Formats: sequence, structure tokens, C-alpha cells
Amino acid sequence: MSEDTEIKEEVFIREGAKRCLGKTFGKLTVLGVDFSKGKGIWVGSHLRCACGCGNTISPSSHDLEKGNIVSCGCHKTETDIELIKNICAKETKVTLYTDVDNLYLAKRDRELYGFCEEHGMIHTTIGKVCRNGVLCARCNRKPVVRKETLEVGTKVKKSDITFEIVDVLRPPYVVVVDIDYKERGSFSTLRSNLFSDHMIRSPVRPFREDWPAYMGIGEYDTVNSPKAHSKWLGMFRRCYSNESHNMEAYRGCTVTECWWDFQVFAKWFYENYREDGTEYHLDKDILVKGNRVYSENTCCFVPRDINILFTSRKNHRGDSLLGVYYKKKNKQYCAQCADGSGGAQVYLGLYPTENDAFAVYKDFKECVIKKQAEKFKDFISKEVYTTLINYSVEKGD
Repeated sequence: MSEDTEIKEEVFIREGAKRCLGKTFGKLTVLGVDFSKGKGIWVGSHLRCACGCGNTISPSSHDLEKGNIVSCGCHKTETDIELIKNICAKETKVTLYTDVDNLYLAKRDRELYGFCEEHGMIHTTIGKVCRNGVLCARCNRKPVVRKETLEVGTKVKKSDITFEIVDVLRPPYVVVVDIDYKERGSFSTLRSNLFSDHMIRSPVRPFREDWPAYMGIGEYDTVNSPKAHSKWLGMFRRCYSNESHNMEAYRGCTVTECWWDFQVFAKWFYENYREDGTEYHLDKDILVKGNRVYSENTCCFVPRDINILFTSRKNHRGDSLLGVYYKKKNKQYCAQCADGSGGAQVYLGLYPTENDAFAVYKDFKECVIKKQAEKFKDFISKEVYTTLINYSVEKGD
């Protein structure tokens, strides 16, 4: 080695490494500085050490001084083997299949296999055994003392809701009913939920004070049925929210009692909703004119372009007949109607009387409805198609 090289390496030896030179730490004896280890400012901080077992490693001076490393790993191996041997001697019911003396020579050196006379096969790891101090965890499991009573008929009150146990399943489940809504069925829950601070949601209880809607017991939920849930919530929002009460089209509307249960509505939804990429609206008054109740006998799904044909806009037109308004400038009645394409209103002319203007509007509107019925014939049910073809526009609409 040249003089320049010796000076360069001497400069790069860290102070911590200098303090460790020639010393012994546990089973490690420091031989010198290993400049091949470390990067940047850490070059010169690693030391080449010989272990008592014959191996050579290069730990950092920091780990040596703090006592983090005292061997090449053989010390831990010896400690683990000794600990496991002591555990095996205590647990007479357990036979260990793995060779303890060669734990770290096996291909899967972190796993232990054995047999317990009481619980059968054992598959564990060295870490678990050394940490817990046992080979068969089931033999050393502390018995759980439960103070709570889990008999059928037991009543438990949680957050102002009283539940009654109607059946005890295999641990950890029980079947309960909501005392206030027994007729809506029972559901299972974790037994620990009844006797802990964990909140239990009752699926048969309305989730809002001003709505009768509840999720019900079944396969449908907000995760696997988001579209049905969205339509269901929209229906209740139109019927029971304060905003809808100010809209003439939804004032006084209700939802049939069986549809309060989301499970019933979702089943009907997937039997009638078409998944073809078209936007469908839930309509309540095409099949039954003037209907105010959402039910499976009165509702249907129609494309948006059909649904908007039946917007009456009573809040805006006041006392005027549908499709007619009085034009002060001409002192006559103007008739106008949408053409069904989603565009602007079509001007139908001026007439001396309101009835004359409505008659023109009526003929035009019925033609538009029939045209849209033919256009979407393949996207609506036969019942809806027949209703649209025979639809008659009335003054009271």
C-alpha cells in the first residue's frame, strides 16, 4: 500500500471506529476498519470483526459500542436453542419434531413443528415460542370468565334500544330482535357487542326520525347495491323532506309500507331496472295518472326523455291551463310545448280563448308522447308503452 493511500484511509477513519480498534465486544474481536462498507459520510465507520465461532462480519462502531451486536448471530442461536430446550422439558405433553440443535440449519429455519397429546398438531415459529415461553399456546391459554348471561330471552339495552336474544349460535354469534320492531325479523350480531361499548345498528329501525325507511335484513346493502339505494333514498327525499313539501308535484306523496324496507325495494329494483347504459327515472304517475303513492303496482322505470314530458310545473304556471299563458301585449292566449328532444319550447300560436289554446297544445303534446313512445319502445315495458300510446292530456294535469 502506498503512502498516499495510507494517509487517505487514516483521514477517513471515524472517531467511533478509532475507539473500537483492538477491543473485544462479546464474542467479536475488532481486526480493523472495513472501507468497503458504508456510503458517504459513513465510510470508515464499519469495522471488520472476527466472531468466536469463526465467522467474520463488519458491523458499525455505533452498534458495537451500544451493545446492539455481540456476535455474528450465533449467540442468539445458542440462546434460542437453550430456551426452547427448557420449554420442551417443562411441556411433557408436547413432542417437538424439529431438530432443536440444528434450528438455524433447516431450510425453513424459523418454523417449528410438533404434536400435542391434547390438541394435536402444532405449527409455530421460533419467535413466538421464545416470546411467549410456550410450545402449545392452547394448553396455556387462560380460561375466559364471562359474567354475562347469554340465555334465550335475555334483554340488553344499548343506546336507548332494547335487544332480546332469541337464539344462541356457535360462538361468537347470537340472534337478537329489536323489541320495538319484533315483526320485522331477527338478525345476528357478535355476542361481545351486546356487553361492550360497541354501538349496534338495528337494521329494522328507521335511520331518520322523519322518515319511515329502514335497511331491513337481507343481502342488499349500500356497498353491493349502490344504484338501488340511491333511487330508494331519492324516493323518500321527494316524499318526506321539507324541500319537497313546497313542490306541488310531490306534496302529499307517500311510499307504500312494504317499500320502507330497502330489501323489498331492492329486489323489485333489480327485477325491473334495465342495465343498458340508458338513464332511467323512477316514475309514479305515468301508469296511474295523479297517483301519489310510490308502490310496485304504480311505479315504473322510464328513460329521462319520457319522464320530463310529464313535468307540469304547477308552481310556475299558476292558475293557467297546462301549456298556455296569457300574453298581455296581444291580449290573447299563447300555446307552447316542448318537442320532446330536450330543446326549447315550440311556439304553437295565439288564440282568443284559453280553451282554444289548450286544445292545440293537447293535440301537439299527445303527438309528442306517442312519438317518444315509439322511439323508446325497446327500452320500456309493454304496459308503459300501451299507456303512452293511449295517453290523454287533460286540463287538470
